[in-house]
Amino acid sequence: GQKPPVAIIACPFRTDSPLFNFFGIVKRLGLELDRLEDGNGSAAGAAPGTNLSEAFYESSFVPLCGGGEGEEKIRWQHVAADPKFSPLNHDRVQ
Repeated sequence: GQKPPVAIIACPFRTDSPLFNFFGIVKRLGLELDRLEDGNGSAAGAAPGTNLSEAFYESSFVPLCGGGEGEEKIRWQHVAADPKFSPLNHDRVQ
């Protein structure tokens, strides 16, 4: 069978962030959503001119939305409401 399509998006942090609603829609549609995080669970990112090897060292895609319930649901809500960013993610993008 075919692999499902993959999309990569980046959203800068805003106090009026649409992410809470977006994550909720993704969850209701049954889609999977991962976030690129550093080894501490913060959104990984790099401002222009940053050493990319340093900025993304030990980063990986971590599931936010999928088929699970409980802790996973709390995680995406927390990430939408109070995201943490890696030290080199100066633009606060997730």
